[in-house]
Formats: sequence, structure tokens, C-alpha cells
Amino acid sequence: MKHITAIRKPMPLFVAVPTTAGTGSESTAGAVITNANNHSKYPVVSLFLIPQYAVLDETLTIGLPKDVTAYTGMDALTHAVEAYIGEFGTAYTDEEALKAIKMIFENLEQAYLHGENLEYRRNMLVASNYAANAFTRAHVGYVHTISHALSAIYNVGHGKTNAIILPYMLEHYGKSAEGKLAQIAIYTGLGKEEEGQEVLAKKVIKRIKDMNEKMDIPSKVEELKEKDIELVVNKALKEGNPAYPVPKIMNREEMDEIVRELLN
Repeated sequence: MKHITAIRKPMPLFVAVPTTAGTGSESTAGAVITNANNHSKYPVVSLFLIPQYAVLDETLTIGLPKDVTAYTGMDALTHAVEAYIGEFGTAYTDEEALKAIKMIFENLEQAYLHGENLEYRRNMLVASNYAANAFTRAHVGYVHTISHALSAIYNVGHGKTNAIILPYMLEHYGKSAEGKLAQIAIYTGLGKEEEGQEVLAKKVIKRIKDMNEKMDIPSKVEELKEKDIELVVNKALKEGNPAYPVPKIMNREEMDEIVRELLN
């Protein structure tokens, strides 16, 4: 549940300086409060949370560990993909999301391998910002609802779980997201229109899986326990239905199936 009226007055001058290329918090209207007592996360949304200025300084990301580079970069990719395939997209958010996806496809693995390279680091900061511009207006989807639940219960990194969940969720969306994924494939140069939507959508999913594998991101959530699946499903459905503009509304059985696929 989003607490939209939690902040009712303008804040003092707010300058955001990101030190990772992932969350995009420097341009979003959202924040998250974690309640450690009941293992819950509460999104807070307010226009007053949007910083007046954002400083994107790539030198501040030099020296980030490789795993943090990978996880935060895949967090940004998830923001962009979920914003683009959702139902709230506009011409502006679609453009920002596509630019972000293309830049992440082209730069994240290089930033992971060559962490001292300023160009790759700069491009990832810009891509993360584009993704944030998209999702703060078009919102996210079920990848984030499951990820929020997992990070609240197990204190596992949000970007890491997003990266793991994203390809599973895109596969489960099936035909409902196929057209948008095909457009991503064409825009990013993964394929051509004549190949057909199904083939193009699969290429995008494969690209994401390959990125995870090359950056040593696991394909399963090691922290997830079978006894907690019902809790994860409940939290994910409570957050996502009907608040998020997902391509396909999923019921409890479908969500349970996806979460079980994450078991190690």
C-alpha cells in the first residue's frame, strides 16, 4: 500500500547525489520505509520527495564492488522494463525506458568488468536516471512486489532479487507482454521486426538471463524457504493488486507458481 499523503508540505532544498547506478532515487517521487518488526516495506509516494537537483557524478561510483555494480544495474533495468511493459506508459516514459534499456544492455557488463572506466560508469548513471524518469511516472510491476517481500523477510538485496525474478516474470507474462518485449528487441538491436513477436520477446529474456549469468547473479533465491512461500505470495499480491499497471493480473495460484520457481 502506498502512503500517498504521508508528506503534505514542501521539503527544504533537496539535492540528490547517487553513489550507485540503480535506484534512480534522484528523480523519483518514491521512498521506502522498512518495518523490521513485521518484516514489511511501505512505499511512500509524494511529489515533494522529488529532488530539485540531481548530481550525476560517475567518479562517486568508481570502486563499487562488482556485485553491487551488477545488482544495482539490474535494478535499473527492471525499473525500465516494468515501466515499459506496464499499462501506464506514455510517449515520454516509453522513450526514457527504451533509452535506459539500450544503455544498460550496452554498458552494464562493461562497467562490471571494467569498474574504473569512467565512460561506462557515466553511461550507467544516465541510464539509471532515464529508468527512474520512466518508472516514477509509469510505475513498476510484480517483479518489484515479490522483490520487496523477499527483501523485507530475508533482508536480501533488492537489486539482486529483481535480477533473479525478472526473466521468470517476463516468461509468465507470455503473450500479454510479447509485443512490448518485441519492441525492446528491435530498439536495442537484438532482432528485426520480420522475426515475429514471439522470437523477439524470447531474445530479450535470453539477453537478461545471459547478463545475469555473466555477472555471477544466481538464478534462484538462496534465502527463500518453502515455509515462507505463502507469506511472500500474500505480500506480493497485497502490494501489486490492483495498484500496479501490470500487463496481466495474476491470481494466487499463478503467483505461487512463480515464487516456487525461485526456490533453490
